[in-house]
Amino acid sequence: MGNFIIRLVKNSAVKQLKLEVYQSDTKILTLPIDEQLTRDAGSLKCAYESNLSLVDAYIIAIARRLKGTLVTTDSRLAELKVVQTKLLQIP
Repeated sequence: MGNFIIRLVKNSAVKQLKLEVYQSDTKILTLPIDEQLTRDAGSLKCAYESNLSLVDAYIIAIARRLKGTLVTTDSRLAELKVVQTKLLQIP
């Protein structure tokens, strides 16, 4: 499926969250944060408590939903091994 960049976007005016998915510099998908995604992210957050922020929990949940690889520079996320992960080393 390729590498994606996922961005969490908050619209304070309408109290809404959504995820925007990018491939390279092109937005290819906007996903509303629905009840099932929230449950999945909440379950991950509860399971990993202080090792996982809520935003990271949403990102992992969406990677699961898309059956994608999580590309990250955060070694803590890679160590969780919840989804397939590619750790990028920054010199």
